[in-house]
Amino acid sequence: MDLLEKFLQNGYLIIDLPENSIIHQIIKLVENNKNSLNDVFDTSLFHQKLEKIQKSINLMGARECLMKDMKYILSLLLKDNSFAVQNVVYLRGVRPNNKKNIAVEYLPMHRENFYCDSYIDNQINVHFPVFNYNDLTAMTFIEKSHKFPDSKIILRKEDSKYSGVERFSKGHKLGLPYNPKIIKNIDEIGIPKRANCIPGQVMLFSTKLIHGGGSNESDEIRFSLDFGILPISLMNLQKKEHFAHYGNQNSHYSKLVV
Repeated sequence: MDLLEKFLQNGYLIIDLPENSIIHQIIKLVENNKNSLNDVFDTSLFHQKLEKIQKSINLMGARECLMKDMKYILSLLLKDNSFAVQNVVYLRGVRPNNKKNIAVEYLPMHRENFYCDSYIDNQINVHFPVFNYNDLTAMTFIEKSHKFPDSKIILRKEDSKYSGVERFSKGHKLGLPYNPKIIKNIDEIGIPKRANCIPGQVMLFSTKLIHGGGSNESDEIRFSLDFGILPISLMNLQKKEHFAHYGNQNSHYSKLVV
């Protein structure tokens, strides 16, 4: 089975990044800053400090460098070398369950089309383990769930009182949902499992794959990165302005040739 066939059948792929990938610089950056977050119990302050690290990662050119690292596999999956790429590389920091954190510090199980128009079904998400990423902390997903019909998913919509994330807050800029949608019939879709992925690898998956940030059952903060990639032909369907951005790009996606 070739890589494209495997992706279409399972809804995801896990591949190794090059030895000289910028991910190794990012890992060092996070390791050097993680201790400043360990004793932060206030959620707003935690998000503020986490977003500061996220900004540093974006200003070091992570988006462009990581795209070059994935050039071969993306050209295979999207049949091009020009892409519409999210302008923000999101840093996810999930505190251990035994600390006082908010209900959705990690993203609940979802598809991207819960929050976006249908063009998002053509996006590929890319997810990078950074630190403390293992079978107690990793992202969760349901294998082959990208084939489960949208019409059969039953949702319950919550608000910011449930999530603890206000619109336009630091939590929002980190990519956390302020009005999350919760799948009520998850058992009908399949059994969630942890991503078998380690730092130095990337998991590429369909936005229709049911996935979530995953709870943290360890004693340390779990860190990962992610962003989304669309076929260049769909870039004009995006929102013209996006709250979470750095530098001169205030749209959700921009063109990148690798």
